Amino acid sequence: TPNRAWAVMNRRPSDDDKQYRRGVVLGLTFAEVLLLLIFVLMLILAARLFAMTKRANGETARRTQAEHTLNALRPILAKIGTPQDKFDITKEWVRLHDEAARAKAELQDSKPVLDLVEKRQKEAAGKTKLQVASQLAADADLGRKMAQAAGEMFPNQSISHSLDLFRQAARVGKSMVGKSSGQNTLANQFSSCVANLDTCKAQSANLSARLGGVLPPCWADAAGNPQYIFDTHLKEDGIWVTDNHVPGRESDQAVLSVSDFAFDRAMSQQGFVHAGLPMLQFSKKNDCRFYVRVFDDTGAQSKLRYKELLKGVEGIFYKLLMQ
Repeated sequence: TPNRAWAVMNRRPSDDDKQYRRGVVLGLTFAEVLLLLIFVLMLILAARLFAMTKRANGETARRTQAEHTLNALRPILAKIGTPQDKFDITKEWVRLHDEAARAKAELQDSKPVLDLVEKRQKEAAGKTKLQVASQLAADADLGRKMAQAAGEMFPNQSISHSLDLFRQAARVGKSMVGKSSGQNTLANQFSSCVANLDTCKAQSANLSARLGGVLPPCWADAAGNPQYIFDTHLKEDGIWVTDNHVPGRESDQAVLSVSDFAFDRAMSQQGFVHAGLPMLQFSKKNDCRFYVRVFDDTGAQSKLRYKELLKGVEGIFYKLLMQ
């Protein structure tokens, strides 16, 4: 109609711009924005897929390498055993240590035989093989008899040590026979030796009782006399320990664990034993004992207490009882 046409022709431009802006964001249409978001999401997804693929390839390579390693170890694992019977390095070390100790003992026991064979080899010049073999057979028979006699005389010693003691006894007997003019003189000398031996045994037992043992001292002076690392005073309130700071033993004492000792104050028997255990382990490892002097500072009515504390000292050290 003429009125409508007139209205369209007279519509303002601003109304057209407003309608246009409703479909535009930052100069883009909604369709373009949606396409852009989809593209960004696809890029993110592609990056994640690439990373996951790379990680999966790495895991596959590690698995392949592990399988190759396992295949290489299967023969070794079969020798070692099943998980229920798995290899124990501690038990294996103990077994090898025991075998080495037995081999060393057997070698020590066979030393007299090896020495005898070496001696016969040096004397074999000018002799036939039969003569050498006969001599070795006679030596072997004599050796068995000597070993049997030595074992009967010294049952608590090894064969080599027993034979050494047997030889010493034979030399002493030969010397006595050479100096004797008759059986009576020999018997008198034997009786005198037995009496002197009994006296020495009694003196040794008395000295061992005072010193508390028979192992050599871990610390000794040039003359072989024990050096006393501590003085211990046994009192009613416990064991008082004094460090003697033995001259020349500073570096030796530095490697010992003596920090648990409470010097110059009372220690209980349990505390004393606990503090001394590292030193006891050190002495056992080196086949020796540390020596201490023991002073009885208990009263006349406290001897039970004194004996109780003394047992604690004797459990760790050899002692010299001071009057």
